[in-house]
Amino acid sequence: MVASGSTTAAGPYAVVDDRPVAPLPTWLLRLLQPAPARPIGPLRLPAVSSSRAARAALEAECATVAAAPEQQRNITLNRCAFKVGRFVAWGDLPRHTVEEAFQAAGEAAGLTPAECRATIRSALNGSMRTARPREAA
Repeated sequence: MVASGSTTAAGPYAVVDDRPVAPLPTWLLRLLQPAPARPIGPLRLPAVSSSRAARAALEAECATVAAAPEQQRNITLNRCAFKVGRFVAWGDLPRHTVEEAFQAAGEAAGLTPAECRATIRSALNGSMRTARPREAA
């Protein structure tokens, strides 16, 4: 944006015509408005056959993602999905259920769908690859 007082590569910007400023067109004003905040309600997870600990972990980690501050959203999604990945590796939770739950939580936090998918996939793959056996955990 350039306005009186701005500095450009060519030097300071100055008003050379003192006529009144034209009103901003409505269509442009709409584009400049911030997107409305998405309401974050209680997370509803599908009913699945899994251990109580796995379901509780998934719900808690999804809530953490949904409440993550803007600067920490993606790293929080990665960390939380990685934690829950062991329950997928152990067979306590279906992978698609975990992916859908974290996708919803990530989007509720303001991440893009593509960003969520890539982060969730990477975190779950890494977690499942390195998960220790249940007896050792």
